[in-house]
Amino acid sequence: MTPIFDDLFESDTLVDDVETEADDLERVITHLDTLYEAGEDCVHPDTGDAVADSKYDEYKSKLARLRPDSKIFESVTASQIESDADVVQHDPPMTSISKINGDDEEKEKMLHKWLQDLIPKDHTPSYFVMGYKHDGVACALYYEDGELVRAALRPRDGVNGESIVNNVKFVEGVPTKLSKPITCSIRGELECPVSVFNALNGSDAVDERQFANPRNYTAGSIRQFKDPHKTRARKLRFTAYAIENLDDPSYGTEIEREKFCTQVLKISFVKLYLFSKDRLAKMEDEIDKLDFEVDGIVISVNDLEAQEQLGRHGDQATGNPKGKIAWKFKDEIAKVTVKNIRWQAGRTGKLTPVLEFDGVQLEGTTVTQCTAHNAGVIMQHEIEAGVEVEIKKSGKIIPKFERVVSKRTSGTSFGLTVPVCPSCNIVDVRTKENGSKKSGDWTCEFVCANEECPAKQVGSLVHYLSTMGVKGLAESITTKLVEQGLVKNRADFYRLSSVRLIEADIRQRTALLTIARIWMVRSPEKIKDNAKLAGEIANAVNQRVITLVETFIAALGIVGAGKGTARALSSHFAGDFDRIRSATKEELVTVEDVGEKTAGLLVDFFASHADEINQLLSFVKLIIPVTGKLSGKTFVFTGSFPGGKSIHQKAVTGLGAKVGTSVSKKTDYVVVGADAGAKEKKAEELGITKISLEDLKRML
Repeated sequence: MTPIFDDLFESDTLVDDVETEADDLERVITHLDTLYEAGEDCVHPDTGDAVADSKYDEYKSKLARLRPDSKIFESVTASQIESDADVVQHDPPMTSISKINGDDEEKEKMLHKWLQDLIPKDHTPSYFVMGYKHDGVACALYYEDGELVRAALRPRDGVNGESIVNNVKFVEGVPTKLSKPITCSIRGELECPVSVFNALNGSDAVDERQFANPRNYTAGSIRQFKDPHKTRARKLRFTAYAIENLDDPSYGTEIEREKFCTQVLKISFVKLYLFSKDRLAKMEDEIDKLDFEVDGIVISVNDLEAQEQLGRHGDQATGNPKGKIAWKFKDEIAKVTVKNIRWQAGRTGKLTPVLEFDGVQLEGTTVTQCTAHNAGVIMQHEIEAGVEVEIKKSGKIIPKFERVVSKRTSGTSFGLTVPVCPSCNIVDVRTKENGSKKSGDWTCEFVCANEECPAKQVGSLVHYLSTMGVKGLAESITTKLVEQGLVKNRADFYRLSSVRLIEADIRQRTALLTIARIWMVRSPEKIKDNAKLAGEIANAVNQRVITLVETFIAALGIVGAGKGTARALSSHFAGDFDRIRSATKEELVTVEDVGEKTAGLLVDFFASHADEINQLLSFVKLIIPVTGKLSGKTFVFTGSFPGGKSIHQKAVTGLGAKVGTSVSKKTDYVVVGADAGAKEKKAEELGITKISLEDLKRML
């Protein structure tokens, strides 16, 4: 290997890897959310590769590990959306399930730990059950007195689902009237049998369209809104996996619920088996025999009350349930020949090598490129055009390089030149080495040192918008705004007018939507009348953009000051932004998790960006988190209440309290309604204060 640098190293050129990766994850997830909500194909914003739903979940799971407090995971409340007949609010939210990924040894360890953490001393062989995780399109069917009244897809936020009630009536296995006059919601997967997909894909029945896999076929088929009858011709079916909001259910376990659905309601339900490792291995070996797509096996605590008491990871409303976990199947691996190495620049200036090759199928999508993480990987493995490598998809949207299968036999020695930054075409690229080559943990990175690099500029602007909560604004639009000179800093977004955008060769409708999204007008694409949309923009401008102090700080993209640090700063200085921005280095180091280096970076940033921040504050109104006389208290509601639980839950959260879904030692009050269940008993066992609705009203 030819050394290419010795004197270029400067220790202060790189930002924190975790923060950078988390930022990139948030950017990609936000982009995918926008496409999903618009009913468009979900493709990666950098590569254009299709993104499978399972990969989106894994990508989101990684973000949860790196940045559990990400705004991505915040639920959207009823007050935050428009009233719209096409939107159904899922209550409780339709959440995902934690995953077991990795190689065989890693998966075995994760499963063992999960089982050991949950299994009680007096467990029985039927304590855990499992069933295939159908890889379809998740939806919920809502019944009132046995009549189907609403149906909606599972959205990215888990709450505001796209209505499909007219179409779902033409899906096999969806009864418009249940065999019993009950009120409940039934959750499950819309799917297309593999045999049906193979017969219909590309045929006249689907207008000769070719779909990549049965899931994409299903997603397109259920959205035949102009003519719902077309859904019938697509031959979809529904398989249930849960029932929610059923008062006084006649079952108490997963297996009993399966029997209730199949034998009483006559609805197809995921087939469940008692858990054993032998059965798990057998089920994985038999997936090729199935006539439906699966992407794992869900293992669950059989007792439903025990599941509820276990609670959720993170947010009690939208976090993944602790009583369920998905065993993911073996990674898909492919061998490809590298045709080219392309470098791409990120928000921090870091240059990442991307291996390009002829398209190959991995998990239902055509892959033409993969990341090699950093320059050190290229150098250490001597990767160049002509080299055969092994790639795999394992928890990432972009597949990753795994190993070199065979090197190029050209007879010439390997050599790698420091690349020119692809964004600004400047050669001023700095490098950094970490670790030891001998131990195998050596890394080398290239970073563009040009502070005016367009990639850095666009990346910082996109980071600002996404962190502030702006949705639906494609990165390509931001890039065009920068290239046209319309946006040079963050405050320039709020100065844009439709006239200026139209002069920049942007269509009127696109111009209005762009401005509406910047000012965070809710669902602007649904406002078809341009004059009305302009009026909504004017209202939003008059009210200013309202956001938390901690969100604003995180949106500024200060190196070393991610959302955790921003929250710590807001808490330490009681939400007073002026105190934060004028704090000295000595004052900042007293803040929890703020070290000398971060304190210095904060002081420098606030000093060098003072004018831009002042401009921003003329458009943005900063607020501090809700506090009140119930701050720091946690409430759990059990039983039924007049008008439903949500109205009373919002009342306590409005005064600063938290609402939990399970009773634990951290619970302060259990509000007991009519026909209270096991949560009341659990409160008694733990000595938690129980109060009635009247007690709660007096407290408020």
